[in-house]
Amino acid sequence: MEKSNPEINLERSLSTVIKTEWRWWLPGAVFGFLLASVLMSGWPAGLIPNTRYPYSYHGDSLFYLWIIQRLQEGWVFSNLRSGYPFGSDFYDFPGADFASLLLLKWIAGVSGHGYIAFNIYYLLSYAINFVSAFCVLRTMKLAMPLALSAALLYDFLPFHADRIRHLYYTWYFIVPVFYYLAFKIVLKKSSTDSSSLWPYSKIFYPAALLILGSFGVYYDVFGLIVLLLATVSANVSRFDRKSLGFGVFACGMIGLSVLLNLAPNLYHLQRDGRNVEVAQRSANESEIYGFKLAQLVLPHQGHRHPQWAAIADDYARNFPLVNENRSSSLGVIGALGLLFLAATILFRLSGRAGDPLLSFVALTVLVLFMFGTVGGFGALFALFVSPLIRGWNRIVVFVGFGCLLAFFWMLQMQLNRYLSGKKLRIAALFLGGMLSCVGIYDQTTALCLPCNQAIQTEFDQDRAFVQAIEQAMPPGSAIYQLPYMSFPESPHLNQLQSYSLASGVIDSVKLRWSFAGSSGRAGDLFYRSLSKESIPRQLAVIRKIGMSGIYIDTRAYPDQGRAEIADWSAALGAPPSLMRADGRQVFFRIPALAPKTESAGLSPMQIMLKAGYVADHLGPRYAADWAQGIDFRRGDFPQFVKDVQGLSGVEKWGRWSDAALAPVVAIDFTQALPAHFTLRLIARPFIPALNRQLVLRFGSRIYRFSLRPGMSEYRQIIDLQGETVLRMELQVAHAVSPWELGQGGDRRKLGIGLVELHFEK
Repeated sequence: MEKSNPEINLERSLSTVIKTEWRWWLPGAVFGFLLASVLMSGWPAGLIPNTRYPYSYHGDSLFYLWIIQRLQEGWVFSNLRSGYPFGSDFYDFPGADFASLLLLKWIAGVSGHGYIAFNIYYLLSYAINFVSAFCVLRTMKLAMPLALSAALLYDFLPFHADRIRHLYYTWYFIVPVFYYLAFKIVLKKSSTDSSSLWPYSKIFYPAALLILGSFGVYYDVFGLIVLLLATVSANVSRFDRKSLGFGVFACGMIGLSVLLNLAPNLYHLQRDGRNVEVAQRSANESEIYGFKLAQLVLPHQGHRHPQWAAIADDYARNFPLVNENRSSSLGVIGALGLLFLAATILFRLSGRAGDPLLSFVALTVLVLFMFGTVGGFGALFALFVSPLIRGWNRIVVFVGFGCLLAFFWMLQMQLNRYLSGKKLRIAALFLGGMLSCVGIYDQTTALCLPCNQAIQTEFDQDRAFVQAIEQAMPPGSAIYQLPYMSFPESPHLNQLQSYSLASGVIDSVKLRWSFAGSSGRAGDLFYRSLSKESIPRQLAVIRKIGMSGIYIDTRAYPDQGRAEIADWSAALGAPPSLMRADGRQVFFRIPALAPKTESAGLSPMQIMLKAGYVADHLGPRYAADWAQGIDFRRGDFPQFVKDVQGLSGVEKWGRWSDAALAPVVAIDFTQALPAHFTLRLIARPFIPALNRQLVLRFGSRIYRFSLRPGMSEYRQIIDLQGETVLRMELQVAHAVSPWELGQGGDRRKLGIGLVELHFEK
């Protein structure tokens, strides 16, 4: 073991360490992979990765299995087997995960099964996390045994195993790389150490940073905090062009990577408008999902030692705001590192000189802690910048690396101070091995064989049931799934968890399923409304859009689905065709009445018209012709109405126009208005003295009405002179809110009250 100077030392670049010390990091990566497998499956079964069932098969894990299935069939953004016949677009849920998606697609292609890809991707995260941490620590000349131990403990932070249900977050190998880049900025050597090792460094560095930014927007944001902090720190006492240039360059490339990842989502947003039901976050969630200091230093839930586990359980049971942040424990060694960093800050504040590396790491961890903690900078970020980053507890992997680095760096400094030569090497080897054993015992949980058996049983029964449906039905058959559940992030429905209905797509190849249309979009709104109709009505509609069967998950119903099954049996005149082994799901085959027609290429509105059932954000439609018109006293609209803007909610007498929602009342139609008709309108102004004139627009044609006080009927002959018109606009000048008039707290800007609107030929 070679003594190192007590300063930040990056004499060797990361690329040099990767090239020269592969004999150490490669066995370490294999060991991490196999140890994780053994912890998941037991000894000796874990020596071979599990290919029989996924390691996790509930909640968000099903979401990731659904994602992998989409990747196997093409790409994540669009899929016709989900949300059939409308399809399932996944543009409303933004994320900077292109690299993870590409890796999952490749692994799934090689393995042939999505659940195997899930397991392999998870195990590989242990290999890559170890390699990254070890190589970065070695660039700082941390002794080999200590670097191996620190990398192993970082790899097996409690966060890692707990986040298996959030699969992308297990690949936190980028955290040490962000620290490495930050050290380069602080050292002001950012442009000198790689040119000889990378002949194409001008290409390599931008490409590497673009890839680095494609492993999740959360880690990108956290990493940018570290890089910005390093850039500011390097230029506080004296301006340095190199450090500033590299810092700005690194931050810019990470930001560019995020934008490139989000480009499809942003294009979709521009094309189809904002979806107010998906990925909407409120600022208070950043407060809820922060971690607490106690959670960092206390044992994690499920600790191997019963008394320590009881402490964690007692805290979770009796203290508020315990949620996904329960995975924030640093372990006993990481907690000691946090203590050392706190002491470093105190020493520096008292005017005492300190180790430069520890000082910078202490500052970094302090800032990261202030972002991640409840009521910290993360809450302020959500309040003043964006609430989309809400799970600030996930910054704990950055805190964890800093704390472990501090602990082992401090340990090395003490060893160098008192020992040398052979004694130093033996001590480092002994302490590295001992700390690895203690840390792995402390940071991991014991194998739960009954849990694994329950997962396998659930997976096998789901798979067998869905495959039985697939074998019984012609290829391409479409299945109507009940109950209705929104997607994504649906709340549990009785005993039915989020994403459980995704098993249809996950476990089949040739069937199409109604579940997983993006919440708030046309297909989702259609099924949401349809599920509230009577069973005979549902059956009539799904027959028209080519559904061949009905899949019911009984866990969603308080009576375990007995009434629902009885009603569908009565409507179809037959009992269920298939039933899962434990009775949790049943399947009805719909007798074919007529040849099926494909819906490919049809717009959502065309599909709804084909079904004879139109329902979107305006609710279900009712049948009416032009002459019958629109009755604004109803909560729904006629089928010829495509969209409405600028109208307030329905009241007993009709609806008010609301300029706070839109400057004009715009009514879009599914078909062109008649060329000649008599418009008959029953309406009343909100304030007769202000709302004196109503302007109607039909394409290029404009008509004006002088409004009379009270409820009145207005007639006007409309001649469109051959113009095709699909929109009608109504506008009243001087809309005003009751609040502005001192008439209560109603802030709607009211203009005209609409009762009836007819288009009579």
